[in-house]
Order: sequence, then C-alpha cells, then structure tokens
Amino acid sequence: MADGYLDASERQKMLEFVNQSEELRVFDSQKVIQKFNFFISRIEHDPVIGRAEAFRALGKMRTKPEMARLIARYSIAIGYADGNFDPSEKQMVSDICRELGLNAAEFLS
Repeated sequence: MADGYLDASERQKMLEFVNQSEELRVFDSQKVIQKFNFFISRIEHDPVIGRAEAFRALGKMRTKPEMARLIARYSIAIGYADGNFDPSEKQMVSDICRELGLNAAEFLS
C-alpha cells in the first residue's frame, strides 16, 4: 500500500508467498493471512496509525536476520507484482529495511 492502494496483483503475490514459501511454512498460513488483512484494514482506516502498528510488528523481526532479509525481498517482489515498482514503493522498501535493521541499498541496488 506504499502508493496508497493495494492492487489485486499485489494481494495475490502476497498470498502466493504465504502458501508457497518454504520459510513461511513454519507459520499457520491462515493466521498470516488474517494478520495481513488486519494490518491492511488498519492502514486503510488510518494510514498513520496503521503504518505504525505494522512497523511495530516488523520490528520484532529485527532479531531474526534471515526472516528480516526474506521480508525485504518479498516486499520488493510484491511491489513489482503490478508491473510497476514506483518511487513510493521503493521508499517503503527502504523504510521496511531500516525498521528491520537492514541496509536498503543491498536490496534496491
């Protein structure tokens, strides 16, 4: 939702990751999807508070570097899902990387 809208292709890409990713199989996919929908609805209702809540959840992954790196990669793939990785999406990936304690340049170069 970096560009203010969750495109159907972006939602579909996220769902594909949840259902197909080896790394995510350790999680209950229904719970992951519920959490995703929860944060989307919070962001749609109030973008500032919703983003803060989502980033607080992201921050918990800072101590799990492999998962943090996976989140960064998936964020980029989801951004590209609609065929356009625009500057606001790149900025969001950069913000996500910062929250995760990662160097964004490693992922966006």
